Amino acid sequence: MKSNWAKRWGIILIFLGFAIGIPGFWFLIGHAHYEATTRIKIELEMPDGPPIESRQNVRTYDPYFIQIVFETIQSQAVLSNVVEMLHLDMEWGKRYVNGRKLEIAEGVDLLKQSLHLSVISNTFLIEISVISEDPAEAAKIANAIAEAYRDDRLEKKRQLINRGIDALNEVLGYEKQKIKAAQDEVDRLKNELNPPDVGSEKPDSKFQPYWEAKQKLERLEHFRDIVSQKISQMDDRNRSMSSPTSIVDRAQLPTSPIGPNRTLGKALLGVGGLLILCGFVVFVRNWRKPDAAES
Repeated sequence: MKSNWAKRWGIILIFLGFAIGIPGFWFLIGHAHYEATTRIKIELEMPDGPPIESRQNVRTYDPYFIQIVFETIQSQAVLSNVVEMLHLDMEWGKRYVNGRKLEIAEGVDLLKQSLHLSVISNTFLIEISVISEDPAEAAKIANAIAEAYRDDRLEKKRQLINRGIDALNEVLGYEKQKIKAAQDEVDRLKNELNPPDVGSEKPDSKFQPYWEAKQKLERLEHFRDIVSQKISQMDDRNRSMSSPTSIVDRAQLPTSPIGPNRTLGKALLGVGGLLILCGFVVFVRNWRKPDAAES
């Protein structure tokens, strides 16, 4: 019976040695991976006003806003621009699928697998990290993602202002129609009543409709001027606007791999080999020993 248990322990040690040694072997032969990180600063904006951080140096940390930023960075809209800009659909197609050009969605999925986002606690600083077998590619992609998100946010900000300009232009067009109608009414009353010039004599009550129509026209023209000025201000703001996201630190070429851990691989392979050897010795020594019950 003792020899049977010894054989079993030998087999267990051999299997345990393979279980430990195989990962160690893969650590030793696996491709090195490099990580590059770009740091960006985002500003939390309020409607029709400057960023919160620029208002009397007040900083308001909003974890929900940070989560929205994370989701936006990883969105199809942002990452697809990176895939197209860096031609990753062709590059990764050659590398992973025997030269077939990847669909944009496939490239985005692969990009998400190598992307990691983190935020520096209680700040609006976000780190965009990318892992790749090619250190230059890791840095290039990390910087491209930061640029794509920055440009995407600027474009959305411009679209919001453009929608406001379009709405004001509709109001302006409507006001111009009212002004034309009011001007026609003033001209009609002037021809009909022939009122005197303002201040030439005490106004007569019969001229009251003319003066009221003229005051209405002046109010409409004043409101038109206000709307036109607002449109001009928004248009100037749109042309000179900068993105509420800035790149603080661009990713540099990483010099040291983050994995696989060669030292750990050697240790696991050594322990696994030792266990296999011990198990093999135990098994062989007890292979021909008769069981105690049989003797």
